[in-house]
Amino acid sequence: MFEAEVEMEKRSSFLPFLLLVCLLAGVVGIVTYVVFQVHEKTPLSAQEASGIVASALQGPGPAITHFRTGLVKPSANEKPGDPNYRLLEKAGIVKLANAARGSVLVSLTPGGERLTMALPDLKKWKETDGTFSYQAPLAQRQLVSIAGVTMIGVHNATVEYT
Repeated sequence: MFEAEVEMEKRSSFLPFLLLVCLLAGVVGIVTYVVFQVHEKTPLSAQEASGIVASALQGPGPAITHFRTGLVKPSANEKPGDPNYRLLEKAGIVKLANAARGSVLVSLTPGGERLTMALPDLKKWKETDGTFSYQAPLAQRQLVSIAGVTMIGVHNATVEYT
């Protein structure tokens, strides 16, 4: 009887090999699935979050303001009566004086001149009407610290930052 079993195994040597390969593929598949699931459920670290937040803050660019100096006439693009001119005057950057026909004479104060020269991203150019246009950044976004990271789901997190 033992000889009959040996003969039978010699004839069907392909089937045990196929079953072994299927078993090995199943084990490798299950291990891979478990490893990826554990990796996906690891929380977002503060270091990883800081890189993501820093790139998100740089995306929109800095907040900027536009203004002109010289004899500024009201037009569709520029209105010297707008709040930005009054705020610049209140901050001591420009001085406003009324002129003929609704125009406003806008001049930089000495403090405003020092401030505009200190801004590295300030753009200044001369217009065809003789006025000077300024484009100045109001603030620059900068990541200071990560206060906390809260995982909401497998792929979602809430990051509190300064």
